[in-house]
Amino acid sequence: MNKKKMGLEFSESDYQAALKQIEGMLDTIEPGTPEGDKFEKLIALVEAYEENHFPMYSEDEQDIELVKQRESSPEIEVDIKDL
Repeated sequence: MNKKKMGLEFSESDYQAALKQIEGMLDTIEPGTPEGDKFEKLIALVEAYEENHFPMYSEDEQDIELVKQRESSPEIEVDIKDL
């Protein structure tokens, strides 16, 4: 069974729709209700999407990623040993 049939694939449009739903539910949501359960699922889906598409790095990790990108770029010569 593929991810789409299982409901595991979450597209950009799904992400945007979930954000709108969450925003509309913020003032009225009650934990432990069917709406509250739906809210929690939407939050989990949005968090997973954001972790995959908008990774957060510490400053050190950002520096390492920047150096890796520059090393792989042919027009910029960077030797990590010089840093």
